[in-house]
Amino acid sequence: MGQSAETTRSWSSPLRGPAPLWEPGKPFPAVSAIPVIADARHSLVHRAVEGEYQFLHESAALFHGDALFVFWNNARVDECAPDQVFRGRRSQDGGRTWSEPEMIAPPLAGGVERESVQLLSHAGRLWAFGGRVKSVEAGRDAAGGDTEALVLNEQTGRWESQGIVAREFHPLNRPTPMADGHWIMGGQFNLRQPRVAISHGADFTRWDVVKLPVAEGVNINFAETAVSPSGHEITAICRSAKPVALAAWSRDFGRTWDEVRESNLPMQSSKPCAGVLSTGQRYLLFNAVNQRNTLAIAVSQPGERFFSRVWKVRGDLPPQPRHPGRSKSPQWSYPAAVERDGCLHVTYSVSKEDCALSVIPCNALR
Repeated sequence: MGQSAETTRSWSSPLRGPAPLWEPGKPFPAVSAIPVIADARHSLVHRAVEGEYQFLHESAALFHGDALFVFWNNARVDECAPDQVFRGRRSQDGGRTWSEPEMIAPPLAGGVERESVQLLSHAGRLWAFGGRVKSVEAGRDAAGGDTEALVLNEQTGRWESQGIVAREFHPLNRPTPMADGHWIMGGQFNLRQPRVAISHGADFTRWDVVKLPVAEGVNINFAETAVSPSGHEITAICRSAKPVALAAWSRDFGRTWDEVRESNLPMQSSKPCAGVLSTGQRYLLFNAVNQRNTLAIAVSQPGERFFSRVWKVRGDLPPQPRHPGRSKSPQWSYPAAVERDGCLHVTYSVSKEDCALSVIPCNALR
């Protein structure tokens, strides 16, 4: 993902009223009025095979060298199952053709499941950060999980565990560099607690976990958190149980935060993905309020903080699931994104069975 060299001037959100993510005073369009983005190229990364891994969700995407790596959660039948693994594919031609699926991390034992994997490429090494979630009732103190780091051994092609690197943190958006030399990634704990993890510089085996305070009365269910740095300021955008994005800001590189509260940007209850393009535009990938049938991208003007334009990435009807499984429904959801060569490469789940890629020219987002 390109990072703008321009630093947005310091700013504090108003303490009353909705948190301003969308440009104040500008109406957010109805879903039916959101235009479809021009010149996007859509393709499948992976299609579920009957009798094999029929559940797929929560993709991650990153370029490492010239290769585009895309990973995801896989299970034989059901979401959040004990047999859940991390698998993926890689492409040497920008997503036009793909390698055979490869196993990144096999199932865990002892009541712990694989859940959500994020990628980082730095100093010639490819890292994967995977959630290890306890299989107990959501909301209990014993629930939640930790983050394990794995590194690709380029000689053997195997992924080698570096152990637990962040306690009580479940990673949900990939690490992003900050201006102070540390990296930050958004996540959650125990489904209801938004959190971020901050690296010790380029030592990715040590992360400090920071809890985000939540305003009274805010209803969080699945506290999936995306972060977008701009200088010392960090914007966090979280999933809500209601059809609206939640937001909070930090002005000290993610160490302390405003309270998470409802924003003025409508969003289906689903995982967002945020970042900054090389053009200096902030972006937010999210499901518009349409039962995950519409995958949208909102952008700001270069160097500005408010989102002011929005397009549909996918507005066509998603397919019905082909295979049985818990919690499946038609959807384009849980986006991940990485920028390369003037294009934003967006991966996402297709009805919790397949993984798709949309390549969007950044010029189309002007």
